[in-house]
This record gives sequence, C-alpha cells and structure tokens, in this order.
Amino acid sequence: MADLLKSFKGLTQQEVDWRIKQGLTNKPKHQHIKSNVEIFISNAFNVFNIINLTVITFLLYFYFDSQDMRLLLDSVGIITVTIANTLIAIVQETKASRTLEKMDLLKNQEVTVLRDGKKLQINKHAIVKNDVILLGKGDQVVVDGKVLDARLLEIDESLLTGESHAITKKPGDTLLSGSFCLYGSAYYQAEKVGQESYASNILHHAKKYKFTISPLQKKINFLFVLSFAITILLVTYEFISSFSANSFDLEEARKISTIATSLIPEGLVFFSSITFTIGIIRIAKIGAIIQKINAIDLFPTINVVCLDKTGTLTQNKISVFKVLPFQGVQKNDVLAHLGAFSKFSTEQNPTVQALSVFEANRNAEKVNEIPFRSELKMSAVQIKSGKTNEVYVLGGYDVLLNRYEGAWHQEAQSTFQTEHLTGNRNLLFAKVRLENADGLTAENLASSQIEPLAIVSLRDEPRHDAKEALELFNQNNIATKIISGDATDSVLSTLKDIGWHVSDEEVITGEAFSKLSIPEKEHAAQNKSVFTRLSPENKLEIIKCLKRLGNETAVIGDGVNDLLALKESNLGIAMEEGSIISKEVSDIVLLKNRFNILPNIFNEGNKIINTVSYVSNLFLSKNVLVIVLSMLPWFLNVVYPLTPRKGALISMLGIGLPAYFIALKNANDRIPTSFFRQLLWFIVVSTPIILGLAYLSSYLATGVFDLSQIQALNIMMAVLVILTASNFLCTVIYDDPENIKPYIGFAVLIVGIYVLVSSVKIDFFILTAITAFYEMPFISLTEWAVVALLCIPGIAFLLTLHYVRHLFKEKRSKRPLHPLFEKLIRFSFLRTATNSG
Repeated sequence: MADLLKSFKGLTQQEVDWRIKQGLTNKPKHQHIKSNVEIFISNAFNVFNIINLTVITFLLYFYFDSQDMRLLLDSVGIITVTIANTLIAIVQETKASRTLEKMDLLKNQEVTVLRDGKKLQINKHAIVKNDVILLGKGDQVVVDGKVLDARLLEIDESLLTGESHAITKKPGDTLLSGSFCLYGSAYYQAEKVGQESYASNILHHAKKYKFTISPLQKKINFLFVLSFAITILLVTYEFISSFSANSFDLEEARKISTIATSLIPEGLVFFSSITFTIGIIRIAKIGAIIQKINAIDLFPTINVVCLDKTGTLTQNKISVFKVLPFQGVQKNDVLAHLGAFSKFSTEQNPTVQALSVFEANRNAEKVNEIPFRSELKMSAVQIKSGKTNEVYVLGGYDVLLNRYEGAWHQEAQSTFQTEHLTGNRNLLFAKVRLENADGLTAENLASSQIEPLAIVSLRDEPRHDAKEALELFNQNNIATKIISGDATDSVLSTLKDIGWHVSDEEVITGEAFSKLSIPEKEHAAQNKSVFTRLSPENKLEIIKCLKRLGNETAVIGDGVNDLLALKESNLGIAMEEGSIISKEVSDIVLLKNRFNILPNIFNEGNKIINTVSYVSNLFLSKNVLVIVLSMLPWFLNVVYPLTPRKGALISMLGIGLPAYFIALKNANDRIPTSFFRQLLWFIVVSTPIILGLAYLSSYLATGVFDLSQIQALNIMMAVLVILTASNFLCTVIYDDPENIKPYIGFAVLIVGIYVLVSSVKIDFFILTAITAFYEMPFISLTEWAVVALLCIPGIAFLLTLHYVRHLFKEKRSKRPLHPLFEKLIRFSFLRTATNSG
C-alpha cells in the first residue's frame, strides 16, 4: 500500500502534541494489573477478616463485661494472626503483580501509524484521536475507527460477538477495537480512543494475567462454603443449648470463638492463592506467561498435543534453495518477476520475505492482489510492466499440480525428482490466463489456466530443541500430532531431521480427511499422527473429533490459520513471535518460541495442584477434628480441650508451618489424582487415630496414672499438637521421596521445639510470654511418659496406614514404589510391635 502514502499524510507532530494535551490518547485509565491501593483493599477487607473481626468483637464484649484477661489475650491472638496473614497476602500479590506487569507481552504492542507522511512504529497506547493506522494480516484493531482504504480486507470480530466468520470491510466501514485482520490490509483513522473505544471495558480482562476461577479454586470455594455452613450450625446449636440450659458462661463464649476461628478455612484459601501466585511466577521464569489461571488445572489432564510445523518445529527463517525455470523461460525474467511479486505482496510473510533477495523491474507497478489464503494455498499479484499486464500466482507445488491440468505436469515432476526436492518447501510460480473480464477474484482465479514459470524450492531449518520437546511429551505419556498446512513430503522431511520416523499409515492429507464420514474422521483423528495440507477448518474439525473421543487437547500455533484450533482446544498455546490474534485467544504464550519447555511447564503446574491438595488434606483433617471435638461433649461426658489460643497453636504447628514448608519444598510433579477422593481418604485415615489417641491419653492420665484433670487436659493437648504436627508427613513423603529427609527433619524440629518449650522452667521473658499466650503449662516427665507412650506408636501407625493408602493409589497408577518407603514401613511395623510388646 505504498502508493497510498501519497494520499494519506497522517497527523503532524504539532497536531499530535495538541491532542496529547487535550487527553485524546489511547492510554487506558483502568489497568488489569492491580494498584497497591486495590491490593491492600482486596486483602484487608475480605470475608475472612470480617469473620475474624466479628469474633474479636464478640470476645471483647465479654472481656469488658467480665474483665477476664483470657478473653483479651484471645482477641489479641486472633488479631495477630489476621494481620500476619493479611500482610503476607499483600506482599505476595504485590510481588506477583509487579513481576507479571514487567512480563506483560501486550503492554508494549506496537502499531504502525502515519505522521507527517512517514510510517512510524509506536506503542498502541501512544495513539491519539485521528491518527492514521496501518492494519495488516494478523494485526489487532486497537482503537475504533473508520476504514480509509482497504485491500481485500476481512475482519474477525469473534472476540467481540462470538461469531467466528470473516467480515469484509470497505472504505467508510467501521472497525471495532478488539477485532482482528484475517486477510488483506487497510489504513484506518482512529475515531474513539481510550475509554471511548468499544472494547475498553472488556479487553483488559483478556490480557496476560486473568484471575478467573479455576476448577481447583471452585473446589476450594466449595470447601469454604461447606465449612462456613457447619460453623454456623455448630455455633447456633451451642448458643441455643447453653442459653436454654442457663449455662452460658465465659468458657462457652471461648468455645464458640474457637469453633468460629478454627473451622473457617481461611488458611486453605490463603495458601491456595499464594501457591497459585508463586507457581505462575515460577512458570513465567521458566519461559511462559499464563493468561488464564484455570489453564494450570488443565495441565494434568492434557493427553494430546497438536502442533503446527512452520514456526513451531521449524525456526520460520525461510531461505531460497533453488529456482528452477521451465523450458523456454529465462531465469533472469523469473527472478525479476519473483522480486516484483515479493515487493508488491501486502502480506510480508516469511515466504514472501525470502523472495525479496531478487530485484524487481523498476518500471513494474502493482494493479491488484489476492493475499495468501489458507483455503487456496496460494496468493496472486497483478503486475503492470510497460505494455504487459500479467497476473502471477505463487502456491504450493503439489496443490497447484493437482488443481490445474496441463502438459507441463511431466516436466514439473521430472524436475522435482532430478533435483531431489523432496522434503523442501516447494512452490510453483506461474502466470494466469484469466478466462473472463471480471478481473482478479478468487473465483476467477480458480477457474482459469496457468502457465508455469518455475519451481521455487525453499528451506526452513528445524528448531534445535524440537527433538527434546517431542521426547519429553512421549515420556509424559502425551500423544503428539502434527497438524500442518504444508506438503506431506516437507513435513515428513522435517520430522526425519528431528528424529521422528513416521510410517505411511500414520499420515493423512486434509483432502483425504475431508472426504471421510464422521466416524472415520474420529478414527483418523485418534490414530493418525501427521496431518498435512490442512485448511483452518480441517484443523478445527480434528480438534473437535479428538474432544468428542474424550481427549483433552492442547494446540500449539503461531498464525491466523491456527486460530480456530486454538480457540476450540482445551488448552491454547501461542508462540511469542506469532500473530497478535493467536496470542490473544491462547491460554499460554511461550516466550522466545521455546516449546521444548512445555513439559516442564506442565510439571510445574502439577506441582502447584499437588501442593494445594496436600495443604487441603491438612486443613480439612484439622477441621473435622475440631468438629468432632466440639460435638462429642453433647453426647458423652468428655472435655472440650480447645480455646482460641490453643486452637491457634495447633493450627500454627500442625497446619500453617507445614503448609509453608510443603509449598517451598514440594517436588512432586506427577499427574494429580482425584482431589476429593484423596482428601476423603486422608481424613478417614488420620482423624480417627488422632482423635482416639487424644481421648485415650486423657483416660490413661486419670484412670491409670491417677493424674489430675488439669494434667490430663495438658497431656491431651500435647498429643493433639504432636500428632497433627507429624500428620503432615503422611500427606507428602510417599509422593515426594526427593524431599523425605527435609520433611522428616522439619517435623522433628516442630515437635522438638514444642517439647522443649513445654518441658523447661526458665525465667526468660520471651519464653514466658509465649507459654503464657498459648496457654502452654509446664509438662512433667510423668506426663511426657504418657504422651510418648501414645504418640510414638501413634505416629508409626499413622505412617503405616497412609503407606497402605499410598499402595492402593500406586497400584491404580501402576507406578513403582520408592525403595526408601520399604525401609520406612519396616521401621514403622518394628516400632509398633516393640511398643505394643
């Protein structure tokens, strides 16, 4: 569209400066990255803090009424935990937001504008009202505007309307921001910028970091709602029963506060959010941007990866290998025509750019054009040079060979074989004899005859990391399928270069695929590995077939022809150097086009989900423990051992600190199993043992060792703390043998600190303050003997039962057990037998 530069000058710099002063720019007022104030408000005024504030108010009311210092300290304890959690959440989200803001790919999206009659590359936010903007294939319409001039312009508005079909636009038509150029090119003038544009309030939700609710987060939210409902029921029952019995006192108030603060899984939601945030940052450092957080949940489910050849398996750095003219055609003339074809092609794709090495005739002028279209597999340019006015086409060699009849077939095939062109990207360059006077149209082109000029053979080097990536997919039991628009021999040659040898039975062309019935297409989609000469619609249909058969699909693409498949797949993955539209609709963008990191990204996602699963095990088993401890006094003559601060102690030592350590150390990247099934089995195994041993310790203390009720309560609390602190081993060590020693060491450290603090009488201010605050009395050797009598075999029994649970899980997944576990289980059985004896 170089000729249009004469008629379109664009704004002058003085006009641009005036519009900037008037605020008529495309700078957005609302960013998708939260500000510091927004982060503070969202974390400080959440539902958990509101619940905690209610409990604090409840306790302070009774404190001012009774002046009982225990209630004040209970309030201080809840306030301390609330402030600590809030500060940690603010720091982590601020760090995540700033990191992701720096890595925002679309933030620096550049567009071409005309100013002072010259083309300039500027940031899209630097556009001002009335700017003249150049739009090319694959470009996003960044502001609303009017088409000034167009060349075969077709626009996709599916991101705005949901309808995936091309809309032809002509001069005078309106373009909406958020739409994309599928074909052709245009100049359009910005009319509505910034907040006035059509997509200003919706596009920021489709950028780099999308805080949409993932399936795993929905499960966490369900657990929160369930816990909240149970809390309401228990608190209501406690109120009604105590008031009806005229027995409501300060201890009852403390019990109600303990139930409210212990059962609401604030820590579970908190740790889940932190784990997702940290994981997304880690994935970004590996080399990818997660655009939709729910993409992480899809990682473990993906069993088929479909990828294009050009730009994915290859470097998309195309060079001319050979130009082979047909008999009677002068090579110099062909090279000049190729140079003109490249010069006048609106869409400067890598193939056209490779032809720019040839110099065009100086007196050549462009008359008309049909840009490259995937369904045609060719492009055409009408060129006037002196008295001649010819239409030239450039298309896939095999496609044009099958589409057009002629005596030239034999010469073309002979040249192809003699020059050993198999495996290259081969094109046919020809003149077209139009059959009617309608001019250059796609329909006229298809019905005309061609006069071949030359075979143009191109080469594109495969990526150095392609072989590694395919091997990693295979190791992770992920099937790999090639869905390419290139010729079969070119695709197979590239696969051979990277070490993937494919049999003829595994290959099918787009033409053959289109002729199959629906059941046959599904069979081909499932069993074929290489699909060639595909149209965008073919790619879409293959993905639909795979999904109907129960597959979870990922598509890796970089161009407009991959758009339909990217949108249809379960997980769309775009390359950084791909078209803007492919990056916009994808779930993940691979930085530096390194798709060999994808298996590592999948593994990192698995770690995130496994970590959340482990933390859920800890929190929910504690919740069930609190529920049963709260309800048993209703039916049995047993004590309720918890207070708000004692409950906080159990949460800190048995849940909070282990959860942090798991998030830091977890290296289990296996595909996660059923979330709720594993959670249920963990609770069923752990909770009865911890609960039973806690009440058994109280019975032994008073009934066997003749200790006081206060001593029995101290022993019971010690058993609860030690067993819950050790319980976290059961959720991770069998799945993460790499860190078995650090996990055991951390558990020993927690229990050791608790035992040490509870066993010494040292007049040290900090130690005294801690024991007083958490209501940790001195425990004598006799009391510790009772604790050890139950905790040592109890821990061994917990590990043994969870080992058996792990065996069943391993049997289902058919994975071998780590040798360290055999030693651990033999040790557990030995200790159990010794203590029982």
